[in-house]
Amino acid sequence: MELGADHADTLGGINNLVSTYLNQGRLEEAEQLFRQIIETRKTTLGIEHPNTLTSINNFRVDIIESGPVRGGGAA
Repeated sequence: MELGADHADTLGGINNLVSTYLNQGRLEEAEQLFRQIIETRKTTLGIEHPNTLTSINNFRVDIIESGPVRGGGAA
């Protein structure tokens, strides 16, 4: 069975990769993937869905508060 890019399991796997990147100090790569997750969840679930809001909060805590964000601004 093939899962699509917007499937919850796919996004969960990408989120796990984000965690790995954060643990390795690879903030730029983690930021790019976080933005991908947030945009996909906004599109598929809506901005007010709990999973979307959780992703936005995680981005804020893990990326914005951890160091400089290249390209500036929140998601």
